[in-house]
Amino acid sequence: MFDSCGDLSDESFGEEFRCSKHPFLPAVARCVGCGRLVCAQCRNIWGGRNFCDECLQTVSIPTYPSPPLPGGYTQIKPSKDIPFPEAKWGYREALIIFVTSAAVAFVLSLLIRFALPSNLSSLDEKIVFLFFSSLSLYAFLLLGTFISVKRVHPMPFIALGISRQKNMKELFFGIAMGLPLFIAAVVTASITQYFIKPTKTDVLTESVTRISTGSISGWAIFLLVITLVVLAPICEEIFFRGYLYPIIRNKMPAGSAMLINGAIFAAAHFELVGFLPRMLLGLGLAYMYDKKRSLVSPVIGHALYNGLLLLLLGFLNL
Repeated sequence: MFDSCGDLSDESFGEEFRCSKHPFLPAVARCVGCGRLVCAQCRNIWGGRNFCDECLQTVSIPTYPSPPLPGGYTQIKPSKDIPFPEAKWGYREALIIFVTSAAVAFVLSLLIRFALPSNLSSLDEKIVFLFFSSLSLYAFLLLGTFISVKRVHPMPFIALGISRQKNMKELFFGIAMGLPLFIAAVVTASITQYFIKPTKTDVLTESVTRISTGSISGWAIFLLVITLVVLAPICEEIFFRGYLYPIIRNKMPAGSAMLINGAIFAAAHFELVGFLPRMLLGLGLAYMYDKKRSLVSPVIGHALYNGLLLLLLGFLNL
């Protein structure tokens, strides 16, 4: 797989090769000095061969640029101040993906509303509409994200924090963070509603508060759970944390990036009363992603938050 210069002989290096210093990043070469795997951030090229930071100190640094890589590309060593060097996409791409997905989903949702059977109750119809409109939005959101990462900027899925490796610590970290986030968001929502009275009840709030009354069909409850606890955590975390957060973090300190990411996440839901709780949730999920560089923790935390909210408002009728 690696040649005598330490380069990967196969372009599809795969997720099984990880940097020895940054295990959350894929390896792109092997140091010819010590033999350790290095990522793009740790890779140094001198004399057409690959070195890690430590082994580079043992060779003389040239005063002229390193030789070009095969294919005509010139190696530029990423700055140590760039926390997510694998995030090659930008704000414009993220905005285009989100706006396009929302517009297409809006058009499809209108078609879905006309296609719904007329024998459904008003609330069941709203839940079915919510499920299919969310499904269409998430489908185009993920499609745009994956095209950007895999086609426009060829990178493995681990650049989004997606990995096949199982890590129980990340799962428990998501649970441990999700519980206090849920409590803090509920308290924030209660305070917000005290000062800002909602002018109308949205579909989600109306649905979960009427579950215990028996006025919603069982299959409609199932669709609501799938939407809230499965689709939303997975799809929203891939875009807002895996795709959007790294490009914000590369431009500013972690605290500011988390705050802005949470604000964008909350604003994307287009609900004034729920803005502060969702912003707090988004900030906490961004912290999880920044800490672990994996989507496992934020997805678990997000699913736990939505699941507990569904349980609190619906089944406990509080």
